[in-house]
Amino acid sequence: MAEKIIYRKKISKIFKLFKKFKPRVEKYCQLGLDCLVNTSRVVYLQVKKEKLYGFLIIIVFIIIWLLINFATACLVTLFLVFLCYKWDRRILLAPALILLISCPIFLHLKQDNYAILAAVYAYYLLLMIFTLLVFDFRGYNLFNKIKKWLKKLKASFFS
Repeated sequence: MAEKIIYRKKISKIFKLFKKFKPRVEKYCQLGLDCLVNTSRVVYLQVKKEKLYGFLIIIVFIIIWLLINFATACLVTLFLVFLCYKWDRRILLAPALILLISCPIFLHLKQDNYAILAAVYAYYLLLMIFTLLVFDFRGYNLFNKIKKWLKKLKASFFS
């Protein structure tokens, strides 16, 4: 009986803390939702504008998936999407850091396979960020040449 009373007191303290922080939590959730809606609108408009890139990226995804595997196809597609649409590269930093932070947690829980997998994907994401930054600093000379070639190809098909 005494355990139930202690348990109820702990629960009531948690609910009091939740009521205290509820306005802040609701405010941050609303800000996050607004950012998500605005970002999805921008992404939709960019993808709608550059349909050829989307089509080529889907073809590359399917080919890599059939030839290699699904995870590699997802990573290459993610890289190409960020490269073609020139999205902010820092977006990839959040999943990379989450995966890096999860590695010691998995190791502590004796889940070595998950820790290795998380470390590998974190490495791939960080490498992807670095490569995209190199493209940013060096310019899009190669990318612009490919873009001009695709426009010529598109003109020859649809003329």
